[in-house]
Amino acid sequence: MSVNPAMLQLENIHTFYGKSHIIQGVSFEVRKKECVALLGRNGAGKTTTLRSIIGLVPPRSGRILFNGQDLHGQKPFKISRLGIAYVPEDRQIFHSLTVLENLSISIQKKRSEGQWGLDRVFDFFPRLAERRNNRGNQLSGGEQQMLCIARALMTNPDLLLLDEPTEGLAPLFVEKLLAVIQSLKQSGLTIILVEQDVQATREVATVTASSSKECWFTKANTPSFGPSLNCRKPILEFNAQTKRRKHEKKDHSKNVFEEVCFGRGGACGCRRLHADALLGC
Repeated sequence: MSVNPAMLQLENIHTFYGKSHIIQGVSFEVRKKECVALLGRNGAGKTTTLRSIIGLVPPRSGRILFNGQDLHGQKPFKISRLGIAYVPEDRQIFHSLTVLENLSISIQKKRSEGQWGLDRVFDFFPRLAERRNNRGNQLSGGEQQMLCIARALMTNPDLLLLDEPTEGLAPLFVEKLLAVIQSLKQSGLTIILVEQDVQATREVATVTASSSKECWFTKANTPSFGPSLNCRKPILEFNAQTKRRKHEKKDHSKNVFEEVCFGRGGACGCRRLHADALLGC
């Protein structure tokens, strides 16, 4: 028996929007206390994967298991009660309610004895404590994102799904938010993080064999993992999923295609591109 069994397992899921086949045979697993990042371009299926897990867009085939329980046919509110919290990309807070009211309505009686309550949430997000009587529409974008995460934590989840939490935020709030996610990871919370910012994601989803890993979606929506510091070339084929950057050197400037490996500090022989954001072999 595994010392750290899988908390979440996706087995060959296929998800559609109408006739559009978005998720095509995705399979991966997440173990307890891991922070797994799903990275990829727009339209790769990252958000749809999270929506499939929480039941908003149920897969037409395949299986999703959470702590050994099949989620097929479960409504989103029932999946939430099992211990999965979802922080959507567009936040979806109640703008006419105060911060305190937004948090209070998220309390689930069956999970209210967990470690996350109003006191701890306000300790964790002191800015929200200061703004507890302000309505949602009186908060900045960064404060609304903090409120959305805090609201999810009030359900005392075992697994937290974060969908591009840094999108549209000022750099200062991005730094604060990454520190929050790092603290949540260190507290032992299992996290799936969807992002496009590779450099920011690597700060919280460190590529190590023991604690966390990164997952890239390719054009075929099939994830590949980089579970160790060993160089694996290529993890993501950029001729399948195109991404261009400027190769910044004084003597020339040209478009290059980058291939990603999971070496550290060039130890695998890779040269650095674009300020450590990616490694190119």
